[in-house]
Amino acid sequence: MGTPNLVSFSYKGDIDFGITMISPNDQLNGSIVINGSYRCICMLNFLLGLNCSWNVLSLHVVSGKVLFFPEEVRICPSPLAKLKHLNVKTTERWGYKSELRDSLHWASPNLETLLIEEGAEG
Repeated sequence: MGTPNLVSFSYKGDIDFGITMISPNDQLNGSIVINGSYRCICMLNFLLGLNCSWNVLSLHVVSGKVLFFPEEVRICPSPLAKLKHLNVKTTERWGYKSELRDSLHWASPNLETLLIEEGAEG
């Protein structure tokens, strides 16, 4: 789906299906809440489908494990290469914040700000 004038995107649900969205608007702000636990490769494929020039993205997941992309996966393109500001909220505390931070910097190599909040509700 081409969305050249989109400025705001919100999604809450599963990642069991494919969504493809292309938006060149670098002022796009988004909020994505993922229900359930998934493997990192499922999350990678989901994020790769959202080929947008994100300004700010708020991503809420159950566990940070789903956002930990191991070295063998990092041969793939970075899924959020155009993202500037990322806010990650996890429902569960994971305890590997530095590894998660490294993984998110690979996923979003142009980040200007990264906020990780563990144990967040809602």
